[in-house]
Amino acid sequence: MLRRFAARRLRPSPAAAAAAGYHSSAAAACASVLPDGLDRASDAYARNAAAVAALLSDLRSRVSQVLAGGGAEAVRRNKARGKLLARERIDRLLDPGASFLELSQDLVSMGNHYHQGV
Repeated sequence: MLRRFAARRLRPSPAAAAAAGYHSSAAAACASVLPDGLDRASDAYARNAAAVAALLSDLRSRVSQVLAGGGAEAVRRNKARGKLLARERIDRLLDPGASFLELSQDLVSMGNHYHQGV
């Protein structure tokens, strides 16, 4: 259920966007409103883009580990004790079909044992 909400699109459907006169992509809409003045051919831009891509990759890796419950060993240990994982407890608390938006997945776990191996 948690993943279903996270994967859900937060923008209107293409048909609704066309009917309302929206641009097909946010980038096209932004580009037509304000000029950014970025030199996308510069070395600095390429370095910054590579650094941001590396940071995003690291963040996605950490979030996927957090979503996995801390790794296979932690899941096995909790299941052996007869415990539910945090997201399983949340799923049991929510009404069927209810939306739940989990914020700060990575920030909550910073500094604990989940990130020692990352």
